[in-house]
Amino acid sequence: MDIITTITKALTAAGVNIDLGEILKSKEFKRAEIENQLRDDLREQFQAEIQDVQNAREMQNNALKQTDLFSKRFIYFLAIGLLTIMASVTLLPFFFQFPKANEILIAQGSDFVRSAVYLVLAFFFGTKMNPKNNSNANI
Repeated sequence: MDIITTITKALTAAGVNIDLGEILKSKEFKRAEIENQLRDDLREQFQAEIQDVQNAREMQNNALKQTDLFSKRFIYFLAIGLLTIMASVTLLPFFFQFPKANEILIAQGSDFVRSAVYLVLAFFFGTKMNPKNNSNANI
């Protein structure tokens, strides 16, 4: 015999008129509804990020059509500058002695710089996800 029916019978015998199976089914339904809503929100966020990257690529294509050399090469200057800053922040602790008390602050600062560089580079050069790939459709 199912444990839920056993508990329901025991509750009914005790004078409590509750069908435990119906209560649990409604909770499962609510959980599934919340999961579907979260899945839809994640899908919308992913589509917005892909659209954002497409806008950056369109911006780069428009910049390449201009006659100004700086506008054409801005993305490359930005990438070189950000990679230089990231490399210097990463290598700086190897060449200079920092106080032990500031160790956590230095680690947080270098993590922040690295994360910012990765985000900017991912914005301009794209992400690993391909929106036309069917394997990413179930996100």
